[in-house]
Amino acid sequence: MVKHIAREEADSGIRANVVGPGVTNAGLITGALAAGPARDMLDFAQSLAALKRRAEASEIAEVVAFIASAKASYVTGQTIMVDGGLSL
Repeated sequence: MVKHIAREEADSGIRANVVGPGVTNAGLITGALAAGPARDMLDFAQSLAALKRRAEASEIAEVVAFIASAKASYVTGQTIMVDGGLSL
């Protein structure tokens, strides 16, 4: 879908990109880390990630800020995974 939007809106100067975050130490994840099956699932995902840890919200935000900035003015139609290597 993002590739379609990027292609369709490029003539208007609109870029379209996606940031794909991995398991992040923020929001609902914080409560799910208490115990039980959700904790086990999050620990398993962390063990599969190349970096072997969860992201900090600031790490995701840095990529979002970059892709929204003029520094990424020639980037469109991309999915940028910020998942510590989980999707490798």
